[in-house]
Amino acid sequence: MLLATLALAGWSSAAAEEVNYNGGTLTQEWKSTNILENPTHGRFAYGKGNQFYIHNNYVGQIQLYDQNGATETTFSTRTSRNVSALGRDDAGNWVIRLRTQQGPIDSASPEFRIISADGEQTYDITLPSSIIGAKKNGNSFLYMGAIAGNLLSEGGAKLMFTGAREDAIYVMQIRNGALVESESFKATMNTDNLPATMPIKYSTESYVNAWQAADGTTHYLYVTRSDNPIDMVLQGQTLICTALDVETQISPEVPHRGQSNGFWMFAMGGKNYMVLPCLPNWLDGFLVVLVNDDGSMVVKAHHVNDYQKKDGGDGLHPYETLSSNWLNSEPIDDHSCYIYQYFPWGYMARYIFTDSDDTPLEYIVNEGTVGDTYTIADDIWGIYTAEKEPKRVYAKDLGRHRTPSVIENGQIDYVRQWAHLQTVDWDQSNWVLLDFDTEDEAQRFAGRAGNDFDSHAARVIKGGTITGVLTDKLNPTMRVTAYTEPEDADEYDENRYVTANFMTPNVQTSPVADYADTPFFFVKPKAQEYVWVKWATYEGETSRHFKVPQQGNVAGLQGGFTVDWSLYPGNYVEDFVEGKTYDFRAIVRYNQPAAPSTRRAQADVREGDYTVFPLEGGEKIITAVTQIDTDAPVVDVTYVNLMGMQASQPFEGVNLVIARHSDGTVTTTKVIGHRQ
Repeated sequence: MLLATLALAGWSSAAAEEVNYNGGTLTQEWKSTNILENPTHGRFAYGKGNQFYIHNNYVGQIQLYDQNGATETTFSTRTSRNVSALGRDDAGNWVIRLRTQQGPIDSASPEFRIISADGEQTYDITLPSSIIGAKKNGNSFLYMGAIAGNLLSEGGAKLMFTGAREDAIYVMQIRNGALVESESFKATMNTDNLPATMPIKYSTESYVNAWQAADGTTHYLYVTRSDNPIDMVLQGQTLICTALDVETQISPEVPHRGQSNGFWMFAMGGKNYMVLPCLPNWLDGFLVVLVNDDGSMVVKAHHVNDYQKKDGGDGLHPYETLSSNWLNSEPIDDHSCYIYQYFPWGYMARYIFTDSDDTPLEYIVNEGTVGDTYTIADDIWGIYTAEKEPKRVYAKDLGRHRTPSVIENGQIDYVRQWAHLQTVDWDQSNWVLLDFDTEDEAQRFAGRAGNDFDSHAARVIKGGTITGVLTDKLNPTMRVTAYTEPEDADEYDENRYVTANFMTPNVQTSPVADYADTPFFFVKPKAQEYVWVKWATYEGETSRHFKVPQQGNVAGLQGGFTVDWSLYPGNYVEDFVEGKTYDFRAIVRYNQPAAPSTRRAQADVREGDYTVFPLEGGEKIITAVTQIDTDAPVVDVTYVNLMGMQASQPFEGVNLVIARHSDGTVTTTKVIGHRQ
């Protein structure tokens, strides 16, 4: 039945932003906002079988939700207004706590109720006073974790819990739905392996999750929000504690350990993994992390926070302080699993996580070691092979650059909004130069070759199919040692850059008074990128530089780069004339970093951080975007004001007028406009 507390906000299959690392891949399969409107009625949920089980303590039911919202399946807990704690054993039996939210642990009346997996049977558990002692005022708890074993079988299971204000974890042995007092105890905590900076902290939001490690042993994960989790192994009546040092093991570049509950551990393919909430606090971001046997950790995937606060500002909605971002996994095979996320005041979602020994190109170009062999995990695109490098292919991934150029509010993207040179979205990918043994191999992997600049083809090289040795890291290069054939071509339209793109920083402020308040933004090219250089004036053989032209440069931009002619197929001395302005395709590489004392000053507009290798010239070069004379008729005129706004009619005040002629030339002028 559809409950009155359901918020009908719809569901979405659109993927949020997932950032993948080191061979891991996280993909959001579906996301639904059809959840309890008041999350305090269902603070906690488990995901299994493409559904979520939520204990709605307001109506006394365990309710099943899927991607469309509440289903008709419910299990009565035969109680209401208790806390929404919900434990689950390996057989699918449920455990709830029979107290109100702040109700203390008590041995005078039943504390827990076990509900069979089919919902038909219930079993109440009263805690033994010989272990628990008298009623413990203020010593309450809100959550329960996963339980190893079958609470309703002869073999039974150990039910573990803890409360606030007492440094204790209680272990209750349950068989056939009944407490076995003689086998239950208050555990002795062996904290010898815990650093002084990472003690166990007990609170109402602490809980214990049972999980099976890759070596087959049962572990117990002790979790309390805002602190490092503790991994425990039970030996007799003693819990041997080991800190999972999330704080120092995870790279500081990746946000981690947010102030929300939801830690979960699982084994997959002989390895141990952790899923944990991450910063910002109280929101929905999370990480998937490989936990090695020596305690070191490797981030595999990051679900970037995409929840929008309900008040639209920095403050939190009253329900947004529940400190809950619940996560659990369900196996698929040795290399993949489902990850379920219940974000009580926002949504529920299911993801597919896969891991392999293959390595993303993003990791190779940033963290790889020269001389090591890598199999590229990503799908990559083979874009181009130069006429003078017939055994080499310039290839890219699908836009996962670690440090993309990001425009900020108030900035104007010069190339796209002002100059109208970039007709497609910026592709900020990682690039790599692939060295093959033969020309034939390289040709099969390249979408275009030699002077084929009009083609937009790119060969698709599937992830996990190409292996090579990293031979250069500054300008990423791999010597290919193994591969399978690429797939059919796909479309790729290269980025357009002007010479100002090759300078740092990303933003230039114009020295021209009319544009002094206009911050122009420039995307930075990537090493080994195949590009289309626009509007570059050649300074001649002696200088070996290109720079921003003087004519038509009404904003007074600066910029420049070194040129290397080693990939140019013609006679550049005849084809490129000093003082003339050109468009041409090229390969971009980073310059070797120089010592600070030998670097050119930023004021030298000829020098950037790049060397550019032209690939075409002669008749293929288009006359530059400057103040040129042409008899060809104008076919299109665009007016751009000081804020970068465009129109077909002039704006009031200063306008940049961009006129396109039928012969392909472009003229620019500056005029004062007056609205009629």
